[in-house]
Amino acid sequence: MNGSIRWKVALTAGGLSSLLVATFALVSAAWFYHEQLDAMDGEASAAHSAQHIAQAREEVGELAVAYLLAIPIVAAVAAFGTWWLAGRLTRPLTILSNAAEQIDARSLHERLPEPCSNDEIARLTHVLNNLLSRLEKSFALASRFTADASHELRTPLAIMRATIEEGIQCDPSGPQSQRLVSLLEENQRLAAISDKLLMLARADAGNLLADSQSVNLSEVVEEIASDFSAICSDRNLKLESDISPNIAVRGDKHLLRHLLLNLFDNALTHNQENGWIRASLILSGKSSIFTIANSGKQIDEISQNRLFERFFRAELSRERVRGGAGLGLSLCREIVAAHNGSLALVTSVTENTTFQFVMPAEEHKILKSGDDLRRKNHSP
Repeated sequence: MNGSIRWKVALTAGGLSSLLVATFALVSAAWFYHEQLDAMDGEASAAHSAQHIAQAREEVGELAVAYLLAIPIVAAVAAFGTWWLAGRLTRPLTILSNAAEQIDARSLHERLPEPCSNDEIARLTHVLNNLLSRLEKSFALASRFTADASHELRTPLAIMRATIEEGIQCDPSGPQSQRLVSLLEENQRLAAISDKLLMLARADAGNLLADSQSVNLSEVVEEIASDFSAICSDRNLKLESDISPNIAVRGDKHLLRHLLLNLFDNALTHNQENGWIRASLILSGKSSIFTIANSGKQIDEISQNRLFERFFRAELSRERVRGGAGLGLSLCREIVAAHNGSLALVTSVTENTTFQFVMPAEEHKILKSGDDLRRKNHSP
């Protein structure tokens, strides 16, 4: 909670002030009472002494009431004064924490505002800025290494792929053909991982979105859904698509296509026999909303919180067999972020896992009557 330190210090000061006033009241009352008794030691009359004792008790009671009435006033004044002073003292910390909260992997070049004072807060700010400088250098080196390594791997992988394909073509029915096909699949898998790593490195450097143009998202989704319908038929899956036409967005068509391919492939891969996939694209206000759901297994809560982490695989053994490297969804999140959109797991229950991708729409054209909505059901 904002200002929690201020309130803690203020309440502590108020409590201590009340305790001090109460202690002083007890000591003062005891001292006053005994002073009155000492003054009566020289009195000869017992009745006169009893009258003085009663008067002394009454005065002590009045004194106690005065102190009791003063306790809340003193506590309130002390608490308010301490709250105000603590606010002045912690204001640099609030500014520091707000600035630090805005820094992420893409803004490591930014620095925290250093106060003019020469106290512990200034030293803390200086230490944190030095830490950010070291993190920026390390992060830049790691991103550059990933990008360079991924780029350098492209050429040898392409040469290996060409050589393997040539070997298969020379003797397609030979004893080594099956092994060559397996090597070709592994080569393609490595090439895909290399491309994803390169794209992630560009995303970390803020250079992922290199081209921005008007993209008819409806056509892209329709094309991908049509391509996947044949694959779904081969796997006894039912693909249903509900795509509103002419929803245009501003972005990179290649990246958006890569994003949608990953989402469709994810729905296809994590599915079950005789299952289904439902994809929809609608316009809601100024946003385009793409939703894809499948009849896959429920994702546990721990895995849901880590789905978009790089190299995370919810089902490690199955993912390795299927060729996944745990980069697909993390790359999807980066592509969406580059397009000022959002990607989230909407729900994951038994036989219903739904992802939703939202980004700003550029325009929406109303077609002729009868063409206002495209609906397709692809059954095996």
